[in-house]
Amino acid sequence: MAFRDLVTLGFDLDQELDLEDSHEDDPTRKSRAQARNGAIFLVDVSNPEMFSSYPSPDGGLDECLYDIALQCIENFMKSKIISSEKDLVGVVFLGTEESNNSDFKNLYVVLNLEQPGAQSVLTVEQYRKDKGKLAVSRSFSFSDAFWLCNNMFSNFGSQSLQARQLFVFTCSEDPHSTSPQLRSACQQRGRDLSNNNIEIELLGLARPDGAFDSSVFWQSVVPPPPVGEHQSLMHDATCKIRELLSRINMKEFRSRALSSLTLDLFGTQVAVKVFSRVNVANKPTAVKLDRRTNGEVKTRSELLSTKTAQVLMPDEVLFSQTFAGDVIALSKFERQSLNCIAPKAIKVLGFRSLSKLKFTHYIRPAHFIYPDETSIQGSITVMQALLKACLSESKFAVCSVTARANAMPRMASLVPQEELRDQYGGCQIQPPGFHVIYRPYAEDVRDLTSQLKAGRPRADQSQVQAAEQIVDKLRVSYDPENFRNPYLARFYAYLEALALEREEIEEPEDLTNPSVAEVDARIGDAATAFKEALFPGGVPPQSQPAKRKQESSRSGPDAKKAASSEVDTAELRKAARENKLAKFTVVQLKSACELFQLPCAGRKQELIDRLMQELLN
Repeated sequence: MAFRDLVTLGFDLDQELDLEDSHEDDPTRKSRAQARNGAIFLVDVSNPEMFSSYPSPDGGLDECLYDIALQCIENFMKSKIISSEKDLVGVVFLGTEESNNSDFKNLYVVLNLEQPGAQSVLTVEQYRKDKGKLAVSRSFSFSDAFWLCNNMFSNFGSQSLQARQLFVFTCSEDPHSTSPQLRSACQQRGRDLSNNNIEIELLGLARPDGAFDSSVFWQSVVPPPPVGEHQSLMHDATCKIRELLSRINMKEFRSRALSSLTLDLFGTQVAVKVFSRVNVANKPTAVKLDRRTNGEVKTRSELLSTKTAQVLMPDEVLFSQTFAGDVIALSKFERQSLNCIAPKAIKVLGFRSLSKLKFTHYIRPAHFIYPDETSIQGSITVMQALLKACLSESKFAVCSVTARANAMPRMASLVPQEELRDQYGGCQIQPPGFHVIYRPYAEDVRDLTSQLKAGRPRADQSQVQAAEQIVDKLRVSYDPENFRNPYLARFYAYLEALALEREEIEEPEDLTNPSVAEVDARIGDAATAFKEALFPGGVPPQSQPAKRKQESSRSGPDAKKAASSEVDTAELRKAARENKLAKFTVVQLKSACELFQLPCAGRKQELIDRLMQELLN
């Protein structure tokens, strides 16, 4: 079993194990937050096939491979701006007549290795739209291109970047078929990049009716992935942006361990690493800016003595806790000592049948562990034996998890998972290992028997069967990859439009809204049968809400408010022509919006804008 074949499922994998604890003294977390990656996209434009149009597979406008490659780069930079703003991205064209560097010919650096921003996206977009102005040349050398990319990485040093990757877009299976010297130089330069810890990832492009055979030349240039890493089919040709992005993300966003722990298996020590398979994506927090300089405002807080007004040092600050009427003062060191209950480890307490797992005891997102052979040799062998035994016996391990030295111990279950690969046996679908499912303590479980004892109406068998028919007809296969968070999608769409100065904002599609027509077509007569089973004598009439009093019966403040909300139409039109709608109150403007059947929500200026557009047109 390949325990290291983990599939990355998200952009940000640095979710903490215990969010309520402080990490100020954690150097590992600080170094992980400061680490950044670098990626250079090398686009081969020397082949005329890159600019040859073909009908879109989706039935839209005609496309070309050049557009597909640059759209993929644009989307990659947009995702980087959101997920990893400190990372660096560069773009280089190979096979151009013009060259903007003094060392190499037929190479044009579109973007130097830099943090992507709005201007970077606009630059790539402009090159995509003006591809007719791009003069290409058949005189080129991939060896020179690799050398130039190596120099771009070298400007930042090997210590500044955690990972350095070179993505090659090309539709040429054998670009140097007529020159053995250039072929040999390209192969040698590929080995040099690999020795410098620069990974080359080939993204072969081909039309929907074409193919790309990497075995002709590129397999001798791009080294195979190391043993134990994810074996993705990177050399397969494609012309779909979504597939290209998924391939890039699979290589770019690697699985990063949240923590390294020791698994105590009844005296046998095993080293494991903890991963987060799924994280909740939240909207980033807003940053305060100085309105004069537009620079980021940084805050600093200090503790002052109420008696002397002097700044207190950390060792002069005490923390208090009231217990039985007494105030108990603790220093920072004493407080940390109290929090240190158990050593940092996962301690196995015993085993239970998988049938004893209850979904109601699932209290927080689970983690995933796999052995760390580099810390303790033999960890993979022990974990393999434990995994096989748990799978064969249908057991899970009950354990206590202490994520850090000052963290509260958590009860958890180690649930085994078997490895699954695709039908071809190459791509891993599900990694082998253990899911860490956190369980509640006795104090966390609520007793709801008293709330459920009250007599409630029960459904008979016919009603249950009618409901089962509806459930069976509306059963769907859920895949999180097919659903984007509509709130986040809309938020980033507006941010992107503001940053790129777009006049029109493309509203993202909300896939969480079900199609009423499709639901009606699938459910058929099951809804009618369910209604008849639920209400044999017909649906009971709804209770009518109490009628409001007549307007004429109002008196006092209500009558004054109703009278003040009435606005004459002629007066509204006159005020709109003279641009004096601001003299009306919000209540009057909303009443006017109701009169013209316009939306009534929003601020006063929004109401005025709607009325101005309606009245003047």
